[in-house]
Amino acid sequence: MPGFNITNKESKRTLGEPGYNVDPFLQHRWFIRKLGPVGNNPLIFAKDLSLPVFRADKQEVLGSNLYYKFAKNINWQDVTVTFYDMNDTMTELEIWRKKVQNNTKGIGVHGGKDGYKDTCKFSLMNGAGVETQRVTLFNAWPLSIDPGQLDYTDSEVKLVSMVLSYDYAKHENMQKQNDIMGAMDPDGTGYLSPQQQNALNNTPDNNKPGNSEVSQGSNQNPVIIDDEPNPRYG
Repeated sequence: MPGFNITNKESKRTLGEPGYNVDPFLQHRWFIRKLGPVGNNPLIFAKDLSLPVFRADKQEVLGSNLYYKFAKNINWQDVTVTFYDMNDTMTELEIWRKKVQNNTKGIGVHGGKDGYKDTCKFSLMNGAGVETQRVTLFNAWPLSIDPGQLDYTDSEVKLVSMVLSYDYAKHENMQKQNDIMGAMDPDGTGYLSPQQQNALNNTPDNNKPGNSEVSQGSNQNPVIIDDEPNPRYG
């Protein structure tokens, strides 16, 4: 993997290329842990996802001969999720849409148990299927739902997309279990050394790959599942 390590005076690391056991994040190793009220049907497959982008407005204050720049208003950028159009894809998305707007009741309430604002959680995995990063959207709601288009001259899979608006996001490092298990299967071979297997055996069950939502593997399309004690699998 090309590149080099970045260090500073406080760090004991030295400059050089990344080690052989460094496992970079790959774009296909992810799944949707929670998408608001969507996901009761296990046959809802996501194709791609844009991660939240932090953006701050800039305020400039002129001093005697220099502009001083400060952060002003924070505006997290909208996130887009694209789905393969399966049997009940639009039916599931309509559940959330109707919380936002109803033809007889108008715009829905944003808060409370029946409010249209909800939480979304996305997870990244390493080659062993262990969750390494988690992104959470707070107070998210569907800004738009695009059912796609039909075309007699196109035989591609029909796609459905949804744009999510939200108040703010949080990015978490979930690699505490990796600190216990070490550099676990960086090549995604599915095989562990005796030392890694021993460490895995001493890891709490809810942190073991295969005992949680990540057991679906890294080569499958991400399946929407609820963030519940007994998740539903696709």
